[in-house]
Amino acid sequence: MSELIMGNERGGPQQAGVGALKPLAPDLPPAKRELAKALRALYRSTGLTVRQCARQCHLDASVVSRYLSGARIPPWEFVTALASGAPLNTHDLGLLLEQALQEDGGDAARIAMLHLQLAKKGREALAAQRRAKDLEEQVTQTQKELSTLQKKMKTEIEKLEKKILRARQELKHHEEDAQPTAALEAKLQVLEKEKAKKKGDLAFSRKTTITSWDGAYVGPDAFDCGY
Repeated sequence: MSELIMGNERGGPQQAGVGALKPLAPDLPPAKRELAKALRALYRSTGLTVRQCARQCHLDASVVSRYLSGARIPPWEFVTALASGAPLNTHDLGLLLEQALQEDGGDAARIAMLHLQLAKKGREALAAQRRAKDLEEQVTQTQKELSTLQKKMKTEIEKLEKKILRARQELKHHEEDAQPTAALEAKLQVLEKEKAKKKGDLAFSRKTTITSWDGAYVGPDAFDCGY
């Protein structure tokens, strides 16, 4: 159906008269009129004649004409075929189709509404599966990043411990000299504080790794439950 949006069958520019349609009937009900207007806009963007459009949709030209005139409500598959690659939001098209079916109110319309709702639930389920997969990948990537960060922090702590050990050894050698001893003690205190901070950061990162995925996730992407 992508060819419906590409122009005429030979890929050339739109010919004179292509896409021309008769005006909508003045007594067409409001919801059917709005749906027909939206379908006509999509149809005109294809650059095809009604016969060309019908052939690519595997339909009779008279059926497509009735869809575009509002005399008959099309199935969702026809709507999405016309909307493929078009800027119009398929959610809006779905609402127009629902409203037209509700306005019709017949048994066939109610059955079509059930099919439409079933298809909608199927799309929602697929969207939920994609979001779950994306979240799983995000969790895996974040855990890798945390693991790398924790290794780096552990290395820094080990380096600090070595510095502290050397400072203590140096302090022991200068126990009788008050001035160097005071300076070394101050340096040792700074190193101890830095070490304590690094250990606190490491403990926090480990806690984050374990608990950050508890509870519900609300991602930045909006839940698209449309058509």
